[in-house]
Amino acid sequence: MGTTETGGQMRGSRRGYVRVWRGPVQVLMAVGLAAATVGLGATKVSAAVNPAEPTFVGLSKTVGIGGFSVATGDVDGDGDLDLAATNQHPGSVSLLVGNGDGTFADHVDYATNDNPDTAAFGDLNEDGSFDVIIADDAGVSVLLANGDGTLAAHTEYAPGGPFFTRGLATGDVNGDDHVDVVVGTGGVGSGASLLLGNGDGTLAAATSAYVVAGGTTSVALADVNGDTVLDLLTTESSQDRVRVLLGDGAGGFSPQASLFTGNGTLDQVVAADLDADSDLDVVAVDSLTDLGSVFLGNGDGSFGAVSHFGGLSRPHSVAAGDLNGDGFPDLAVANAFAFTRLLLGRGDGTFAPSSTSFGGENISVVMGHLNGDAFLDLAIAIRSSTQTFPDRVAVLVNTTGLAMDRPVAVCGDGQATVSWTAPAEASVVAGYVVTPFVGYNIQPSTTFNSTATTQTVTGLTNGTQYRFKVAARNAVGVGPTSKVSNPVTVAPPTVPGPPTIGTAAPGNAEATVSWTAPSPEVCPAITGYVVTPYVGFFPKPSTTFNSTANTQTVTGLTNGTTYRFRVQAINTMGTGGYSKVTNPVTPT
Repeated sequence: MGTTETGGQMRGSRRGYVRVWRGPVQVLMAVGLAAATVGLGATKVSAAVNPAEPTFVGLSKTVGIGGFSVATGDVDGDGDLDLAATNQHPGSVSLLVGNGDGTFADHVDYATNDNPDTAAFGDLNEDGSFDVIIADDAGVSVLLANGDGTLAAHTEYAPGGPFFTRGLATGDVNGDDHVDVVVGTGGVGSGASLLLGNGDGTLAAATSAYVVAGGTTSVALADVNGDTVLDLLTTESSQDRVRVLLGDGAGGFSPQASLFTGNGTLDQVVAADLDADSDLDVVAVDSLTDLGSVFLGNGDGSFGAVSHFGGLSRPHSVAAGDLNGDGFPDLAVANAFAFTRLLLGRGDGTFAPSSTSFGGENISVVMGHLNGDAFLDLAIAIRSSTQTFPDRVAVLVNTTGLAMDRPVAVCGDGQATVSWTAPAEASVVAGYVVTPFVGYNIQPSTTFNSTATTQTVTGLTNGTQYRFKVAARNAVGVGPTSKVSNPVTVAPPTVPGPPTIGTAAPGNAEATVSWTAPSPEVCPAITGYVVTPYVGFFPKPSTTFNSTANTQTVTGLTNGTTYRFRVQAINTMGTGGYSKVTNPVTPT
């Protein structure tokens, strides 16, 4: 059985690896038989709308030397995504088994052939654990998963000619419910080769799916014409174009469209529904001109004119998916030996540049639900230009779902109790960090290894006013910080002092009384006030206002009678002293 990833949950499928995102479904590399995009009612938005910024926390994992690509899949069948990273010196693949919370075990390296390029996952023997497939100089290396988080020794399959392979995609292209493999090839007479899966972990001999001049650097499988049959996208670098080939459901492909980018060297192509019309669109990046190209699909295998986006620096890899939870695909572009940049989708096929980027010598980027919540995370292969030290995979866990509302603080004796509402992705919260502020000055934070949403911060100074910010923490790090709480002055608990009286104004059988809250601020905080009318020196029935407003209207008075008023403040310790009396007023 293969695995399907839907809103952070995994479900079995023999057809390979289909990603279904919230909102309009955004297929990055559709590898199932029925991989059509399904619209879920998302509405197109204006290009003037600036999408919300996603937030991330990260960790770094060491892999082998010569990092080149990274992929996600479930090798041990536990429902948690694992990572595979190719290493070119010497030829190997590093496997990092995921713990399901965004953390990973240390890498274990497995030999491949020379210069492994692209990694992919697919359940070739249908045992419920994903196998690792590598495009390398000799063709295709298959490392079958043992089901316990380890891999068997690789089996090599020739690419069908004197070619080297660059680019790899997996999916059921002939409708037999087995995972097949398509690789891009380079060399004379190269293009794309198809290796049909037998369902038992082996692949049939390679056949030519399409021949191009100059070779193919990237391939993708996606249903671009909505017939539930996987089609093939290939880059043709020497021709500055993406070739669209429609699948016939029996393993054959026929040329449908040539999408000319006007760019010199196309490095990767992906498909996603960028404009929320349920039709797949195409994105390709070019490391020579530092441009990305977008072609909006018409749903029948044809595409509109090219549009470009820039601001890149030798882009080598691109991934598409909804990072900020607005239902529209965003892009992550790994700029070779530079940084990974985010572009936020507006839902109309255009993108807003993000202020978020990830530094380092990035070479490959992939998206996946690495910690089990509803927000897509990133894994980035980082390749050292010196090729003498181990490379790394950066894991960027999306913390957008950990955004916090403003907390509420209550003072105490040398302490304060802070309460908040759990974030949307409460299931991944491992604890909280509470940070006090005195004015604008940050005080030492307290980390609570608990998911309780009310905590007491101790060690505070009596007589000092504090505000507090709260951030949720997952297994990898700390998420976005809330806005600041209400101010509280820490002090030993006491009843309030007397308010400072203001004025009274008469009305029809009523009077409006105003005052100033007691000073200094009391702890616990004032929760209300008691207003007592007087006729001469004799008190009348009081009115209790469970409100901190310092202007209130006392009703039920007798017209023609002269009143004065006194006010007391209330907190959880009791009722405080009386104010002085107001001016006399006579309701009429």
